[in-house]
Amino acid sequence: MNADDDPETSGSAELAGWFLDPADLGPETRRAGVVTGLSLLVAHPGTAELDAVESVVVELADEFRIDVVVAATDDASSVWWPSVRERLAGLEVRHRLVRADDGAAAALESLADAASGEFAAVLRGAVPDLAPLVPGLLRVWIDGGDALVLVDRTSLEGASEAKVADAEVVAGHLVDLLGTGGGATRGVAVVRRWLIRRLADELGAAGDPADEVLERLRAVGAVLVELPVDPS
Repeated sequence: MNADDDPETSGSAELAGWFLDPADLGPETRRAGVVTGLSLLVAHPGTAELDAVESVVVELADEFRIDVVVAATDDASSVWWPSVRERLAGLEVRHRLVRADDGAAAALESLADAASGEFAAVLRGAVPDLAPLVPGLLRVWIDGGDALVLVDRTSLEGASEAKVADAEVVAGHLVDLLGTGGGATRGVAVVRRWLIRRLADELGAAGDPADEVLERLRAVGAVLVELPVDPS
């Protein structure tokens, strides 16, 4: 049986969908007056995460209607929230604090429930070059993508190797960015809000989060895309 006839292999290839080279992306025409909502989900509001939020807001504010949802998993939020709120207010985006259960998957589910955007973005660590994100998002959503990963490749082992990964590797990057994997991947994951809720549901109990994500994506026919961008 060749790879094309193997349902697991072909399913994996179909799931990975296709990969975008930002150099090949031209401007896309959008309907006048239509602004897509993008919710930035912040499970751990530290300095690096807020710096990442600021970078994304600056890059995307002209293209998307952005709101920021921050998780509070304990009573300490009364101490740090005023300063976080002041910083978010300076970005002139809607922002709110939501109570969330402890644990990455539980917090992610609470954040997704509270989000108002059609798409939800999860940021982890310093974000990579965001220049390809807007054209990449436009093409992904126009062509039917459901989850987009933009990785800071300097955070990956073997970053000098092939830039295009298979579905299993991309799923690993996705769960790391969602905070439910054990890797050191940094970057941005953008997922349709209905899908991120499905991915987050009890994901923390999965023995292998990446395999579980692949199965859930396959089950709903979702397409996972990684932009093969090396910011260096």
